[in-house]
Amino acid sequence: MQFEVEWEDAPGVRDRVLAATWGRLSLKVDGSYVTEVLDLRSSSRRTGIYGSLFPLAEWIVDSWWNLLHEPCPTTPVVSARAAKSWMRPFLQRHGLLSARDGGALPDLSIWNDGAETILHWDPDPPPISETRIRFVGQGHVRLPASAVQAGLTSLVNQVLGRLDALGLGEDEDTVRVRAAWAAVGDSTSDEPETCRRLALLGLNPYDPDDATEEIVALVGRAGAFLPPLLADDLLTGTRPSELVADLAWVEAGARDFGTHELPRLVRVGRTAHEAGYSAAREARRLLGLDTRSPVRDLPSVLVAGLGWSEEVERERARGASTRLDALVGWSAATQKPLSLVASRRSDTATRFRLARAAYVILASAVTAAPRLLTAAATHSQRESRAFAAELLVPAAALEERVRGAVSESQVEEIAEEFRVSPLLVKHQIENHRIGTIEA
Repeated sequence: MQFEVEWEDAPGVRDRVLAATWGRLSLKVDGSYVTEVLDLRSSSRRTGIYGSLFPLAEWIVDSWWNLLHEPCPTTPVVSARAAKSWMRPFLQRHGLLSARDGGALPDLSIWNDGAETILHWDPDPPPISETRIRFVGQGHVRLPASAVQAGLTSLVNQVLGRLDALGLGEDEDTVRVRAAWAAVGDSTSDEPETCRRLALLGLNPYDPDDATEEIVALVGRAGAFLPPLLADDLLTGTRPSELVADLAWVEAGARDFGTHELPRLVRVGRTAHEAGYSAAREARRLLGLDTRSPVRDLPSVLVAGLGWSEEVERERARGASTRLDALVGWSAATQKPLSLVASRRSDTATRFRLARAAYVILASAVTAAPRLLTAAATHSQRESRAFAAELLVPAAALEERVRGAVSESQVEEIAEEFRVSPLLVKHQIENHRIGTIEA
């Protein structure tokens, strides 16, 4: 991720900070120019745009923790312009369009996905009114988080360095952004970790309406009393309005769990789906299941093949929100795997949840504290869903049963055979590109 900057004069721009940081900006991601535009007046293309870079640098500083740590709340991803209203707060923290301040920037969104950062950008729609340029690039790239952090850092430093060089280091706007930037880099206090946790919860750490005293205290409690990965599962899986109840449920449930040693599954694949699918195939091999038959009795398979307790699931008194599916780990009492659930589900939903729980046990670290299954779209949660789907309805089995287009009635027949929901069958057919669903 490279920001290429060429400073230029800005005649007619009255604001000193905006004028000082006027220039040509090119943003290159994995070999592609995100800033490639079509000049509609000259019908020519170029890879850079012109404007003041201070608003972009300020937005990067204000959104820093969210850009690097907050996952996208939904899949598949849509462009910022096409997003539903409920996605707008997320895109204000993650979409470059929020940093335009009257200028031109591409429809690029940045968010965390496990150990990597995703950059997704879409072209501008056909112009419906008179405009000078149109962004034409499109891409979806996964980069190491360190590469994105380095790119964003370079842009902020270039802008602040430019202001210092032109004698504007003491300007009110410069001082404000520099102070916030210094806070971002301050690793000598607890503030960075608090900011990271607030970002996981979908809050802006620098917005006092988001980072209230109560919320800050709650995320601090989660970090202090829960194992690190479990705390992250909770913060990405709950909502601020439900954090009190969900934290209490997880804290109480975690007392039932200890740690245990178990070899990890070998997972191959960069994306969540690839890793989940490969783990499911390996799990079927370990459990002595062929690649094409339904799992008739999943609890018995887990008890016999993986040493689960006869009580594979235990329901704890209600109290958690509907976004929390299960707390999974090794029972401190029996030293066997256990899934602690907050509510009862239908037969198909219970099987899917239990399959996700099996993934948590099989794919956890060698000495593992409990983990939380949630409705979040984080990398680890998507891995568990992909694993459950492939464990219960293998792609190889579908390839034997599906030839091209498949009707709704055929989907229902397959779902009944494998004791899963029709929606899961559809997702497997579509995600593995086995066939199409007739309208």
